[in-house]
Amino acid sequence: MRKEILFAILLGILLGSIILYGTYIANKATSNLQPTAIVQTPDSGVSTPTIPSENTPATLKITFPYNNYVSFSDKINITGIGPLNSPIAVITEKDENIVYTDNQGKFDLPVVLIGGENTITLSIPSLDTVETTTLSVIYTTADIKF
Repeated sequence: MRKEILFAILLGILLGSIILYGTYIANKATSNLQPTAIVQTPDSGVSTPTIPSENTPATLKITFPYNNYVSFSDKINITGIGPLNSPIAVITEKDENIVYTDNQGKFDLPVVLIGGENTITLSIPSLDTVETTTLSVIYTTADIKF
């Protein structure tokens, strides 16, 4: 009985060590990659790999909705400001979209919400990473009186 328990403990330690070492190697390998962004322009439909330029910093500011916003409608518009003519990936509970900023850096995207809490993730490529902003929007049909 004691031999089986000792064997199970040693086997668990061995398998855990192998998984931990594999995770370490995978993280080390991916940290040395040069990032490129695949950009598909809405006009041409042609995908070309590009590296974001150094003179356009990737800063993303969401102007509406704010984090933990409560909506009484199942559709809202996400608006914000980012680098000029840049793609922004928007991932919601129901959908994934790419929206492009205009010549002034503004963007506007209609989003359909599900009931309850919705996690919305917006990502934009920068020079060496991908900048990600996550916000929470709550959709409710409850009659709330103030």
